[in-house]
Amino acid sequence: DVVAEHGEGDVWEEDDNADALERRAALQCDPPTKSSFSCGLSLGNVKCWGNMQMTTGCSPDAVDISFPEAATQIVAGQHHVCAVLVSRRASCMGAGTTVDASLAGSIVDLGREIVLSLSSGRHHVCALLQRWNVQCWGDNIAGQGGVGLASNLLRPAAAEYANSGVGPVRQVSCGDCHTCMLVVDGRVACTGCNADGQLGLGHISPQTRPKLILDG
Repeated sequence: DVVAEHGEGDVWEEDDNADALERRAALQCDPPTKSSFSCGLSLGNVKCWGNMQMTTGCSPDAVDISFPEAATQIVAGQHHVCAVLVSRRASCMGAGTTVDASLAGSIVDLGREIVLSLSSGRHHVCALLQRWNVQCWGDNIAGQGGVGLASNLLRPAAAEYANSGVGPVRQVSCGDCHTCMLVVDGRVACTGCNADGQLGLGHISPQTRPKLILDG
């Protein structure tokens, strides 16, 4: 199967081979200044196509993205792509996560932690780690990294969910400028922008630490 992700978007699966990536690449880049691209993962290899401001600009043909190792998962933001590698490390390339990156993906310094999965918002990324904790990096102006402050995270920082009464995390999902976490006991905690009530807290005030969505 081919697994694909588009910038700022959802993951889908194609019951097809890697040729599906090439067919999906037949598109026009309009407008040329807007970042609008898709990426696919097949047998550990990553290809991207579309209007890639993060790399070579507009390309209707699928372009090979060079990560240090084969990838097992990919996520994409507005100007960046990140991958979980076979070594269970994370690597990112592009712009928008404020972590140094280039066309050849760079390793994200998460210490000795093993990466279980990644999730990406528009300009931020969060990693779920083996010890069921979360580290985020990139845009944090709205508090979407959950670290207790509202300023960009140039390097990964641990989300302060424990200080909010939130237990170990089993899943993390990033939105445009907010992040939600599924706790091991089945509850959900969210942090970040909240102008549309997307944190589910019954008000529209932003949060800089994950806060539990209470029943009722």
